Amino acid sequence: MDNLNDAQKETAKKAVNEATPESAVTKVQETAATTDTNMGNLSDDDNYKNAESIKQGTNYQNADQKLKDAYDQAVSEAAELLDKTTGTSTGDVSTDPEAVKAAQDKIKTALDALNGDSNLAKAKEEAKKAIDQMGDLSDSDKEVAKANVDKATEISNVNTAKSDAQDLNDAKKAAKEAIDQMGDLSDADKTAAKSNVDKATDISGVNTAKQDAQDLNDAKKAAKE
Repeated sequence: MDNLNDAQKETAKKAVNEATPESAVTKVQETAATTDTNMGNLSDDDNYKNAESIKQGTNYQNADQKLKDAYDQAVSEAAELLDKTTGTSTGDVSTDPEAVKAAQDKIKTALDALNGDSNLAKAKEEAKKAIDQMGDLSDSDKEVAKANVDKATEISNVNTAKSDAQDLNDAKKAAKEAIDQMGDLSDADKTAAKSNVDKATDISGVNTAKQDAQDLNDAKKAAKE
């Protein structure tokens, strides 16, 4: 029985030595064989052996920390049980099979509980709603911002995309307010300058449009003086 750890083997041998009559020995052997099968199933379980790749996935990465911890613990306990030298036994050959099966079930339960994908979807939905409320972004700005949200694979990236959109919105708002205070620009000048602000696709473009308006204001002021 190659899948048993040393402790499980010792438990089984002890049970064989203590078993009477012969039918009891056969029962011990059958039970130990079940433990051996369960250990093999645990070792081959995709939820266990693919743990590292699972931890790189969005459903794990974006899950609540306590749920990630539960999965990590279940995988760690399985690894400890499977270790041939240091793995443990219940000390009772009749309960070893169920203990191994419980370790496998614990991994599945913890994996099924991970909520990273739903957390990510919720964060994206809330971010796009917030972007739609940013009144100084153009429709094009909003589409670009929401596309950046959709591309995000981590909640932190979603928040960055939303923050970038908010920064652009705030920059456009501040630029247009500044233009309104430029006393030597005509209404037509201000309208044109604010249109250039609206057309800008990034903060650098917004600042350029604002500076162009400021330069025109200063030139007009100097000319009148």
